[in-house]
Amino acid sequence: QRATQWVNASPPEMASLSAKGVDTLLGNLELAYRRVEQTGSRVKLESAEINLLKTLEEVRDVLTTALISGTREGLKEIFGGSCHRTAKICAILDAARLSAERAGDPRLQGCRNACESVEQVLKDL
Repeated sequence: QRATQWVNASPPEMASLSAKGVDTLLGNLELAYRRVEQTGSRVKLESAEINLLKTLEEVRDVLTTALISGTREGLKEIFGGSCHRTAKICAILDAARLSAERAGDPRLQGCRNACESVEQVLKDL
């Protein structure tokens, strides 16, 4: 699910629809990460890394939208509890080893910052 789908959602709709959408997006993120790790050829690696970065961009946008447009209750419902969703994002960010051309891509740090912001808000609840 794209982050833009959250913007006009009312808080109850956001909580019920977003968890499923976030889980789908995290599945895509995990798949993109595995493709980077398993790719042997340089050409395929470039494509896999670009796909991973695009998926991280979507994750970042969803996290940011959840912080800006959502309610604290919705944020807690989607990312709270065991915090397994934010933990999965951080684990992939920590494990991802990109080539020199893409290792400094700002989407990596942007996603990490958004994830840390969500975790901080959840701690403050």
